[in-house]
Amino acid sequence: MEHEKENKFHFLDIAMKRRKDGTVQRSVYKKDTWNGSYLNFNSFCSISYKKALVKTLFHRTERICTSDTLEEEVMNGKKCSKNNGYPLKFIEKYGKCEDKKPKESTANRKPIFTQLQFKSDDVTGSINMRLKTALTRTYPAAKLLVLSKTTCSLMQSKVDRYPFHVTTNCVYKFTCTCQSSYIGRTERRAYFRFKEHIPKSLGLDGLNAFNSAIARHLLDTGHEVDILKSFKVINKQSNSNLLKFAEALAIKRLKPDLCIQKETVISLSLLW
Repeated sequence: MEHEKENKFHFLDIAMKRRKDGTVQRSVYKKDTWNGSYLNFNSFCSISYKKALVKTLFHRTERICTSDTLEEEVMNGKKCSKNNGYPLKFIEKYGKCEDKKPKESTANRKPIFTQLQFKSDDVTGSINMRLKTALTRTYPAAKLLVLSKTTCSLMQSKVDRYPFHVTTNCVYKFTCTCQSSYIGRTERRAYFRFKEHIPKSLGLDGLNAFNSAIARHLLDTGHEVDILKSFKVINKQSNSNLLKFAEALAIKRLKPDLCIQKETVISLSLLW
C-alpha cells in the first residue's frame, strides 16, 4: 500500500500533491523505470492503433491534470510522441481535445467483430471502408468493428511457460559447460528429446552415438551436463513448416558450432 510522503501520493496513473491551501494538485504519474517507449510510428501495424495511442495519451492527460500541470504534461506528451517517430501534424490532429456533442437518443447498433490480416494501411483502410459500406446498406442496425492482425516474427523470443515434460513443437538450444552450442527442433515432448542427446540416458557408446552431435561431443570431451540447465526452449510454433523455418533462422543467426555438419531443412537466402 502506498503512503503519503512529503505531501505526495500516487494512485494508478495519478500523481497527487497536497498544496499549502489544502487543495490537491494532479499530474500524470510515471514509474522510475518508465523510459518513454511506446508503439513506434514506423511499426508494421494498423494506423488505427497509432491514432488510438496518441488519443489515449492526451485524453488521459486532460482527464487527470489540474490547470497548473496540464500545459507541462501536454508538452511532455508531444515530446514523447515525437521521440517515438510520430509526425507533429499527426500528434496535433489526433492529440487535440474535442468537445463531445451530446448524443442523440437513437437505437443502439449491434457491434459485429471481424479480424483481417494486416497488409498495409492503404489495403486495410480500403477493405474496411468497403466492408462497412456494404454492411451499412444491408444491415443498418449492425456496427462493424474490424481488428487488424499482424504476424509475429519467427525469431521472437517467447517465454517458456510450461515445463519440458509438456512442451512440444519447439526449437531448442543446447549449451555445454565449454560453451559449445547446438540448435535443434522437435515435434515431440522436448524433455524426451533432450534425454536422447545425453549418452547416459540411452547407454550410448562411441559407436552408436553418431546420430547426435551433442552425444558425440560429450563422449569426445567427457563433459557432464545437467539437462535442465544446458537445454533451453528458444521458440515455439504451431506447425512443422514454421518450426523448420524457425530452426533454420536460429542456426543462421546464432551459428552454433556443433551444427557444422547439420544441413538445414530449408535453405535461407537472407539479406542480413
